Amino acid sequence: MSRSVPWVEKYRPRKVEDVVYQNEVVSALKNSLNSGNLPHLLFYGPPGTGKTSTILAISKQLFGPKLFQTRVKELNASDERGIDVVRDTVKKFASLSSISVDPKYPSPKFKILILDEADSMTSDAQNALRRIMELYSKETRFCLICNYVSKIIDPITSRCAKFRFKPIKKELMFDRLKYIATQERVPIRDKALNSLISMTNGDLRSAITLLQSAAAMVLPLPKQLTTNQISQNKEKEKEKEKDKETGMEIEIEKEDDEDEDEDEEVTTSLIMEISGFVPAKVINEFIETCKSNSYNNLVKKVKEVIYSAYSIQKILLELMNRIIEENSLNNLQKSTICEKIAEKEHSLIDGADEFLQLLDLAACMTSTFQQIK
Repeated sequence: MSRSVPWVEKYRPRKVEDVVYQNEVVSALKNSLNSGNLPHLLFYGPPGTGKTSTILAISKQLFGPKLFQTRVKELNASDERGIDVVRDTVKKFASLSSISVDPKYPSPKFKILILDEADSMTSDAQNALRRIMELYSKETRFCLICNYVSKIIDPITSRCAKFRFKPIKKELMFDRLKYIATQERVPIRDKALNSLISMTNGDLRSAITLLQSAAAMVLPLPKQLTTNQISQNKEKEKEKEKDKETGMEIEIEKEDDEDEDEDEEVTTSLIMEISGFVPAKVINEFIETCKSNSYNNLVKKVKEVIYSAYSIQKILLELMNRIIEENSLNNLQKSTICEKIAEKEHSLIDGADEFLQLLDLAACMTSTFQQIK
């Protein structure tokens, strides 16, 4: 198994045609690839659906490995989102002309500037970027990547060809993860793979990362042979040449050792532990405590959940899904609790205390459940 290379990079699509479940995007970009011309692009959609992989793949197909290093620049706008970065780094790269050509590839005259997580850029930075896009459109094509297109100002969206990336279907995610697991010799059953897919909600990048993390917990590290072991192996090789029967016995011993290494496998519980997924038992116990109408029990349960170190955002998401399926509540009561969950999530983003926010939500749920009685 390749321990040093992240599997996300190792199995990243090399060509636009390899991008999974984005047929409309692939079809449009293949036409641009054939013509050697590319408009400003705006890729938006959920994380892990292939936005960055797509633009990197078409860039490599346009310029080839040699020119790629000088003709393509990738910036993470969440880290470099201020107006100074746009005026300095972006403008400096965008203004430079390119004349080098690789005869094996289309090698258009323009460069490509990739701005990942562009929805994190400030309004001032976006306005400065708009002006740069106007001035240097001949020298540089811009590709903006974001999760929420509503956070990109209209003057920029109107200058870009917009492509929406859809969450990847479970069947396609399963096939891809099964392929990677086979290539890396990861012992994992279909049930655990399906659980992994359910936990990541169509985010293939997150699923691959979790699979590699889980595999690292199960697969043995490469064995470092000592000097004595090396000399013993040489002696066994000599014996093997002299006596074939002894050689067969050695092979059997090796096979037995390999079987012992493969006893462990990646399980659903291991994936849940690594991913920080909130078990259904935790959510069910929290809801039952809210139904008990005991404030002391409520405080105790909220502290227990906080101390368990699960992500509060994940707890809120699982609570919302569970409340929607709660048959004892009517639609008005469900909407009341879900609205409170949304308020708590917004407060947490603003830096509110997790214990107080979860306790407030629990109190609201308790009050709502008491209306049933």
